Amino acid sequence: MLAYAGNEQSVLTQQPFFGDIFTTTLPAEGPGAAVFYRIRTTDGLGNSGLNDSNGNDYVYFIQGGNSWLFPNQSPGTNVLLNGTQYVPGIKTTITMNVSTPIAVQLIQLSSNPGGNPPLGLSALGIYTQVNANVSVILNARIRFYYTPSQIQGFNVSSITPYYWDGASWVALDNVARNPSQNYVEGTVNHFSLFGVFASAPAATTQPASIPWTIIGVIIAVAVVIIIGGILVVKRRRRGTPSLAPTQPYTTPPSPGTTTSP
Repeated sequence: MLAYAGNEQSVLTQQPFFGDIFTTTLPAEGPGAAVFYRIRTTDGLGNSGLNDSNGNDYVYFIQGGNSWLFPNQSPGTNVLLNGTQYVPGIKTTITMNVSTPIAVQLIQLSSNPGGNPPLGLSALGIYTQVNANVSVILNARIRFYYTPSQIQGFNVSSITPYYWDGASWVALDNVARNPSQNYVEGTVNHFSLFGVFASAPAATTQPASIPWTIIGVIIAVAVVIIIGGILVVKRRRRGTPSLAPTQPYTTPPSPGTTTSP
């Protein structure tokens, strides 16, 4: 939304029958721009007047770009402004409750006009500027759609919409995430610049790998122990010779010979 200081001198066109007509020219704007304006007049005697459509700015919209204007929205509850149904590049919807007529413009931006992302978070590349022709306290839900490629490498449960307060990004309240329909939404009470951010998944600790050389040594030792155990078992089954000293051989006595005890 653009603001101009109305200091330019208007041009008088003489009209003999219908009064005087004054004209002025606003600077040219590119596609997608919405111009909100009021008419203030002051005559040579210092009398002033204001024409602002009963407190609401007049507005005109230049078609084109990733933006859309919802003019002359009547007061109501759960008023749905769905930018996606008019411009495919707009991935934002607003559901709001307002008590005054309002015109709202959605602009999908291609770059970040705010500051750096919040600490520990990265941008998904979704930035939306929302403008209105009146300053009101809103009760609204704003929803941002994303594509699978935009969240690749991010933790889906951390996706959060923020608004830019002029100095830092502030997270929206009452955030709800719907990974199956690829959107995140939050509550807002004013229109601003919005962005969507997320964090990378937590790193998982991989178990330490054992070098193949150590594995080979362990296998070789196990084989030696097994073979040694088999040999011991076989030797025990054959019987082990006694290690006691052998008694000397004595000749048996002749028949009829008595032996002393």
